[in-house]
Amino acid sequence: MRARSLLLLGFIFSIRIYSQIINTVVGTGIAGYNGDNILATTADITTVGGMVFDQAGNLYLSDHNNHRIRKVDSNGLITTIAGNGVMGFAGDNGPAINASLNYPAGLSFDAAGNLYIADFYNERIRKVNMTTGVITTVAGNGVWGNSGDNGPATLAQVGTPDYLAFDSQGNLYITQGNHHCIRKIDVSGTITTIAGTGTSGYNGDNIPAVSAQVDFPVGITIDAQDRIYFSELGGARVRKIDQSGMISTLAGTGISGYNGNGITATTAQVQNLRGLTLDAQGNLVIVSNNRIRKIDSQGNLTTIAGSGNVGYNGDLIPALTADFTHPTAICYSVAGDLYVADNDNYRVRTVFLVDGVKDQFDSHAGINVFPNPTSGNFTISFPADAKKIKITNAVGQVICEYNVTTETVMNSKLFESGIYFVSVSFDKHIITKKMVVTP
Repeated sequence: MRARSLLLLGFIFSIRIYSQIINTVVGTGIAGYNGDNILATTADITTVGGMVFDQAGNLYLSDHNNHRIRKVDSNGLITTIAGNGVMGFAGDNGPAINASLNYPAGLSFDAAGNLYIADFYNERIRKVNMTTGVITTVAGNGVWGNSGDNGPATLAQVGTPDYLAFDSQGNLYITQGNHHCIRKIDVSGTITTIAGTGTSGYNGDNIPAVSAQVDFPVGITIDAQDRIYFSELGGARVRKIDQSGMISTLAGTGISGYNGNGITATTAQVQNLRGLTLDAQGNLVIVSNNRIRKIDSQGNLTTIAGSGNVGYNGDLIPALTADFTHPTAICYSVAGDLYVADNDNYRVRTVFLVDGVKDQFDSHAGINVFPNPTSGNFTISFPADAKKIKITNAVGQVICEYNVTTETVMNSKLFESGIYFVSVSFDKHIITKKMVVTP
């Protein structure tokens, strides 16, 4: 009874908190390639040129210097779906797994589930039919340059394409940083320039995007209203193109730097801009200043992950205290967790929400998962006032969920090898623990 009384007092004086925690889901921190069909957390990768999720919750990434596109499934296993690891151009109209890529960068899925690849130094956009596995070229003639507007995209010069995005009509947009422009391939296969004159610089806002100078555009994303957002690596700005084709600045003064957090985005200095994406609430999330930052609907810029320090200081720590080393691509999973390509740490890391209780009695410190890691039976123990247990995989899919007793014994052989999160629910809060199942 005494223990129960302390628990009740704990609830009376408890404070509900939500914290963003960071964890590695792909990569060992070592640059290289050590095979497929292994746990993604044991796989060596190189820098990541692009990331995207499919509707089934599988993560795809451009393993840039390995010249491969790799897939991490819901069990945390990594495989190659395009690229034979040999730098070059080969394999069109054949299996994507046998094709040669040349430093692949941005990725995007069309509405039919086909995967598009910015094949950076092949000066092409290539498409993988995810049903047949066949790869083809949909834009670029393989010659470095920028030409061919108003003609077939396959005959155009599409020099060093970087990031990709589709609008709601099925049109594909490409950033070409080295050519200071953004181009569009419509559903008929015709290519045009929609932003940038081809000359780097800045000549103002609230003008037609096609007459605006842009400076090394990189990341691109498009909202449900077909408004286009992109980041300028050289111009130190994040800009928007509205449905009428007019351009404006959302963040950045044009001066590369950092002048604080929680300020109006248009007064903020930004630098090292790369990928960007939209969260479920329509906020724009950007890579800037070795941090992940958010521009809300009121135009305020805040940090959601990253200390600003260059390095790596561990996982399962508050996301705001995490050190990154030149993050690039970012995207959201189907479950709503943020994924970050921590580029020169050779990892992909996820930022997820943990709902916990902080109180003077620390009444729920007794939650435990043991042994951990495990390849056989494991035990999950927790206080008697727990209500439910839920186990999710590394990409947020629910594996099981049920009412619990004081101590639950499960057989991990029912689980594929991988990283899981055990969430214990109480009346007013949830506490989450990491669990690793080994082969």
